[in-house]
Amino acid sequence: MKKLLVLVLLLSAVYTNAQNNKAEEEEQTDSIEIKYIDLPQSTAIGAAAGKMVSKEIGSAGGKIVSDDGRVELIFPEGALKETTMISIQPIENLIPKGSGNGYRFEPSGIRFNKPVELIFHYTKEDEASCPALLMFMGSQSDNGKWEFMDYEDWDSTKRTLKGFISHFSQMVNGKLVRLSEEEVTLKVGRKHNFSIFIVNPPEPEPTDPNEDALPALPNIAPLGDERAEWSVNGKAGGTPKFGLIKAGKNRSTANYSAPTMLTNDEYITVGLKTYLVVKVETTKGKRRGKMITLTEKREYLAELSAKVKLYDE
Repeated sequence: MKKLLVLVLLLSAVYTNAQNNKAEEEEQTDSIEIKYIDLPQSTAIGAAAGKMVSKEIGSAGGKIVSDDGRVELIFPEGALKETTMISIQPIENLIPKGSGNGYRFEPSGIRFNKPVELIFHYTKEDEASCPALLMFMGSQSDNGKWEFMDYEDWDSTKRTLKGFISHFSQMVNGKLVRLSEEEVTLKVGRKHNFSIFIVNPPEPEPTDPNEDALPALPNIAPLGDERAEWSVNGKAGGTPKFGLIKAGKNRSTANYSAPTMLTNDEYITVGLKTYLVVKVETTKGKRRGKMITLTEKREYLAELSAKVKLYDE
């Protein structure tokens, strides 16, 4: 099953009934409201931010991997007409709230006879800040214009995301949903506010009918009855040792209070889990009849996190 289909299932929540009365609305104080970040139509192209890797690849095909091991390009036989020097250059990531490097592929603008497979290797840290199912790929042309698309597939065991490109440009890996910061440096005893952000892609421009259609970046459905649980180092609400976290009224924001003393941990993890409350039938009794009761349980949907590094005087 393709990643897009699973993503739709993951994000499909029960929509909030517009006719809820005031009392019901007051009870739903843990429903999530979302802040949106608009993705740009165009930006400058990021400056070089790492070591370039180059390799000659011919008509028989081949593979090249970026210096940091994050991006891999696989050329099938016949993708190139002749032997060509292929390069991957890490660059700055200039999309709003972008994390990690972007990558420039050269020779710029070259087109292929067959699609070239692009594999992005995400890390445990990437997955902790945003589930792989909620990641997307951004492709930037040499005039600075962006296109945002869904990956074709993913492998949770190898931690890879896969897409296909028909020509060279710049690319970044993005996150559809994330916390407002992925890493914060905070003085002991101080406070910091966290929020949930969802990126909002621009309206796609008309495409060349001769070009293959790109996998559309899905719009995330309203979260409806989804709820949020904030934690510190896996403990809901936190602890005095690692800090306390208190959610705002609509649970899309939370205020973290750092401990008054440093811990032995290099980082403290502020986490957020989204979940639905579902009712499950349970059956009791064996001989003279069975009694069916409904019990509530949490069905967790997604987990986001950020790292906090503490310092003192």
